[in-house]
Amino acid sequence: MEIQVSSRRIAKILVAAILVLGFLSMLTGYYRMKMALVFNVGAELNIPTWYSSFILFTCSMLLGIIAVCEKQAGKRYAKHWSALSVVFLLLSIDEIAALHERMGAIVQNIFKTSILHELSWTAPMAVIVAFFVFAFAGFTLNLPAKTRRLFMLSAVLYLGGALVLEAVGGLWRAGHGEGNRVYTLMMTCEECLGEMLGITVFIYALASYIGDNIGLVSFRFLGKQQEPLPPDTHTQDDASADTSVKAVHN
Repeated sequence: MEIQVSSRRIAKILVAAILVLGFLSMLTGYYRMKMALVFNVGAELNIPTWYSSFILFTCSMLLGIIAVCEKQAGKRYAKHWSALSVVFLLLSIDEIAALHERMGAIVQNIFKTSILHELSWTAPMAVIVAFFVFAFAGFTLNLPAKTRRLFMLSAVLYLGGALVLEAVGGLWRAGHGEGNRVYTLMMTCEECLGEMLGITVFIYALASYIGDNIGLVSFRFLGKQQEPLPPDTHTQDDASADTSVKAVHN
């Protein structure tokens, strides 16, 4: 069985989901509806949070697939793909568990001023980002030009939302509080136009990379008495099943 996956179609569906979530967040927040917390993109443990965790987990799975294929092909940067897969898995878990909030609390205990209190999460995040920029410089430069451009665009969108817009929102919150429409708009832009859109661009980049450089990914489900076959061997019998996933662009 072969399943064709269109990277463009996936991106369009994800963008549509972001627009819907952003609209519902703005609508319920602007009019102070009872369902505001359920759709508030700036809140925790609600629908937007689970959606963000899901797309981050999708990135992790795609990165894992690429890592396995690159390793089988003997490529130089297979370990970098694996490391990114683990990073995005941790980001997916963090989105649900809000571990970054706890990291921020530690910084808050060290710096008691109100400004650093609001920027408590962005400061350690900036240090982590700087480390990854240095560690993955060679990997990034070795990527195909199209993939490299998409990776950089997704990073600008995601980090622009996670660091810059969140810092601006934190400063606004320190002076004006959260119960105002300006803050609601800022949080919507941060989460939807920044982080969620950045992740969507990254998913499109990964799916396109698979389509351009790998093409066909096969999953073989073995029976109890079967041994794994070499990567280039494809057979099917009563006790096993082969599923092929092919990435396309239309």
